[in-house]
Amino acid sequence: MPKRTAWLLGMAFLGVYLYRNGVVVWPFLFRSAGDFGNHHEAGQALLRGESPFAHWMNYPPLHPFLMAPLALLDYTTARVVWFLFGHACLLGAALLLWRPLGGDYAAFVAIGVVWAFAGAAQESLGLGQVTPILLLLVVWAIRSSPAGSGTALGLATAVKLWPGVLLAGELLARRWRALWMGIVVAILGVAVPQLLLMALTPPPWGPLNSKYWMGTPAPLNVSIPATAIRLTYDRSDGQVPRDWEVGNHTALRLPDWRWAVSATTAGVVLVAGLLLVARYADPRNRTPLLASLVALALLASPIAWYHYQMMQFPGLAWLTADAFRRRAWPRLAGVTALEIALTRSEIRDLLVGNPMLPGIVLALLGTVLFGLLLAEIRRTTEPVPSS
Repeated sequence: MPKRTAWLLGMAFLGVYLYRNGVVVWPFLFRSAGDFGNHHEAGQALLRGESPFAHWMNYPPLHPFLMAPLALLDYTTARVVWFLFGHACLLGAALLLWRPLGGDYAAFVAIGVVWAFAGAAQESLGLGQVTPILLLLVVWAIRSSPAGSGTALGLATAVKLWPGVLLAGELLARRWRALWMGIVVAILGVAVPQLLLMALTPPPWGPLNSKYWMGTPAPLNVSIPATAIRLTYDRSDGQVPRDWEVGNHTALRLPDWRWAVSATTAGVVLVAGLLLVARYADPRNRTPLLASLVALALLASPIAWYHYQMMQFPGLAWLTADAFRRRAWPRLAGVTALEIALTRSEIRDLLVGNPMLPGIVLALLGTVLFGLLLAEIRRTTEPVPSS
């Protein structure tokens, strides 16, 4: 591929990316506090010597320490800095992913297509979420040595907990150094900030509603456990249950049996998925291996908001690059359709007329992606028959 052509194509991809995720999202930063308002308040509470959990923070204890530097800035400045930092993480992840995807023209095109045209990044950046950091850490884990991979996955686990599922990839690949490094970093990333909060602030030292982590029936919680919770409601009157309407509020209180439904479903999905991954695991195929575990984690997590689908970018890019490289045009069209349906808000908005549909459809699409990645691991690790 001539350098001039690559340069022009790269600039086109970057232009589309910056327009969709920059120009379009920019006005939203000043119309709504989004989730970043809570993040900023958590950092300010820490600086005031108050417990961030007293202000309804519902993140692991590392979170307010990450936000403390931004809390030194006024809200508007901090919002802009965080927005730019999110872009740096997204673009950094794209650059790091090129070599693991093959380091060729197909990998270049696949990353450009996914980063420029997939959805979910707009929502994550607009809300001010930590998802771009998690994406960068996961790609770092794909790209790095065992020590670097374990550190990256341990940090991601300390930031959001659910990426801890990806440590199973190190276990299945028998990368013992990466596994132990990840476990140690994750434990320290939770325990040290927790001890500091207990030393520096008054109670509470934990979420005011820790059961909220076990699941919520909010329609945009698109995991399988969330769907299982929603199926427990009687909707014969055609009305949207109040629990669904307030489902994204941490003050939500559900009966214990509904949270038990969520937790049990999460456990079953996770165990079944890990058994499938174990059958095809191969340390030589880290990108589809970790991407399949991301897909599994989002399917099994009691809470997996719609914008978490941005974490599927590496898996979608892997499948796109492989189909493009093999000139498998029907497969490429199918992967592109899956990318659009799984991540673009336009598709989601077509479903919200029936609050049950977004979760069911996106869970099914996530399952399809998980299956495609498992098939890709199997295909690329099967020995070639001798002639």
